[in-house]
Amino acid sequence: MNQLVGMSSPMVEGSGYGAVSALLIGVMAMGAASGLTDGVMAPGVTGLTAFLVSWVAASFGVAAFDRRWRAKKLRQLDALADEIVPLVQRHADAEQSAQASEGADGITDSQGPLLDLDPLAESAVGPTDAGRETRRVRS
Repeated sequence: MNQLVGMSSPMVEGSGYGAVSALLIGVMAMGAASGLTDGVMAPGVTGLTAFLVSWVAASFGVAAFDRRWRAKKLRQLDALADEIVPLVQRHADAEQSAQASEGADGITDSQGPLLDLDPLAESAVGPTDAGRETRRVRS
């Protein structure tokens, strides 16, 4: 079971979304400074300073929020897998018992079981690709 959570790493997403919010804050600070001062330089310096300070703060804040959100999604995926595995196991057991009863009647199935649960027994964290994490589910 895999689920894509985020398009990039938390720091990259934090930096990108932080820049967008910082740009809005910088523009508002520049507008407020131009209303308070008569100079040409003061609004620009105020806007740039507000942009940089809010970008740093927002980047770390968004990255922390993104990490908590990814951890929550992983917990939800684990809970879903815990609910699905018994259902799949029951289905596999029913199929095996049906095949066993067919084998007792003289009818055999040479293809083997319909559902192979061996890959679910492996429990490992898969490769990460630019912040996207995959995880195998334990049965």
